[in-house]
Amino acid sequence: MPYALGAATDFKNDAIRALIHALKYGGRKDTAKPIGNLLASYALSLSHELPFRLREAMIVPVPLHTSKERLRGYNQSRIIADAFAAALREDAPTVTNGMLIRTKNTDSQTKQENNHARKENMKNAFALAAPYSLRGKAVILIDDVTTSGATLGEAARTLRGTEPRYIFALTAAKA
Repeated sequence: MPYALGAATDFKNDAIRALIHALKYGGRKDTAKPIGNLLASYALSLSHELPFRLREAMIVPVPLHTSKERLRGYNQSRIIADAFAAALREDAPTVTNGMLIRTKNTDSQTKQENNHARKENMKNAFALAAPYSLRGKAVILIDDVTTSGATLGEAARTLRGTEPRYIFALTAAKA
């Protein structure tokens, strides 16, 4: 089962790039709210084209490896997912925590020289934390930025084992 990918904006956008950098590298968790608002506006603009209702979906943030999360102090995708759900209010899907785990401490995707290297870097990087079932459910996979799609593709591949009806990968920006 393939997945759909949506990016709310382009990483060349100075404002979004500044917000994401502040969140990921500057400890500015408060920037997750405007990023979540952007994702919510984007998702709502697409909602008539999606084969599911937003409030019926499960939100799965892309996890960090525990060592990276410990170093940063938080998972930026998780707090973006929370802000996204809060911005949707009554249409808010359920945010899962810990369903998908990062089992491989990968090198930064930004340091990979090409798409093939990015895909190899992410190979078998995720696992399911428990025998979760998403059978027949829609999943919204949340991340901050996508470049080659390798991270989201590998996360979606792992989630497919739970037999979801649909996977929609949603990012704030496409680099």
